[in-house]
Amino acid sequence: QALEELRLLTGYELFTAHTQEANWKLAHKILMLAFGSQAIRDMFSAMMDIFSQLILR
Repeated sequence: QALEELRLLTGYELFTAHTQEANWKLAHKILMLAFGSQAIRDMFSAMMDIFSQLILR
């Protein structure tokens, strides 16, 4: 119920779309490029650097 009400306000975006809808599939493909396993591996050293800085505080 709440999701359907939110869809009326925001439209059928990634977080409100049903998985069978075309717009969800498109957004999911785009996000997988940004958050896929290779992208996370590429971010790892930067994340570890920031984590280390936070630990030292």
